[in-house]
Amino acid sequence: MTGDEINELRNRLAQATESYAANDDYIIDTTERIRPADALNLTSEAELQVFAIPRDMVPALQTAYMAYFVLEDLVEPSLFDERTTELIGKARSIVPPLKSFGRDIPFQTGISDERFFQWFAKKFMNMPYRHAAAIYAKHSFNEHDLVRFADE
Repeated sequence: MTGDEINELRNRLAQATESYAANDDYIIDTTERIRPADALNLTSEAELQVFAIPRDMVPALQTAYMAYFVLEDLVEPSLFDERTTELIGKARSIVPPLKSFGRDIPFQTGISDERFFQWFAKKFMNMPYRHAAAIYAKHSFNEHDLVRFADE
């Protein structure tokens, strides 16, 4: 991925964030848990408080999260236009390995990891790691309904 492509992806994600923000009903006033199917588009007032997510950063954080799932190849690429999806795919080549217990763990599609997401959000959307971790935790919590735990 070239420097020009990195800048183009940043600009495209900024435009996607603006589009997301234009739909101002993405924060809902509820203390009820948001269904996993709605969690990509909605954030509750309670989640803003629990996960310490700044209200004004919700559109960018949600855009980053959706783009990250395209990077991970975990969703259909139709969330973004063809060129944005192509650039996100090219970004896979520059994801640095994770450092864990003295080992380098390379990026792989199909496996989601909060640290890769934090890198992506910082690199392409200049999101602070703390806020990227918060939106990742919000989504992880909402996805628990989709998981069957071994002790259930």
